[in-house]
Amino acid sequence: MLYDLGVWIVAVVLALPLVALAAACARTRRFHRSNNTPSRQRAFYWSALALALVSGVAYLSYWAWLVAKLYSVAVSFQVSMWLERFMYVSALFAALALIFLFIGRGPYRVLAALSVIWTANYLLLRLPIIHWA
Repeated sequence: MLYDLGVWIVAVVLALPLVALAAACARTRRFHRSNNTPSRQRAFYWSALALALVSGVAYLSYWAWLVAKLYSVAVSFQVSMWLERFMYVSALFAALALIFLFIGRGPYRVLAALSVIWTANYLLLRLPIIHWA
């Protein structure tokens, strides 16, 4: 039972970046309605959230691939290569999202930036694992 609790705690910790980005998305529309935000900053913030969510999907895909490998589920070579390329593109998207977050204006900017840094860290550090797996 203690092992199951540990697994759930790890799952929650791994999902926290996406929860933070979802909270930022949920509050953005209300924030921009109540504050006088220039349209350019608003567009940059929405673009940053969209790019960050795409990199978050790559982050979750990596963890799904890793769990599949741990439980000896057959993952085709094409899917592994697709995931690797998707992670490269998502790492670039994460870098763009950070730049756009600093330019744009919206709620939970620091929290969203930390989530993007967390996601990009995992994407960049785990790329060689897929290539040599």
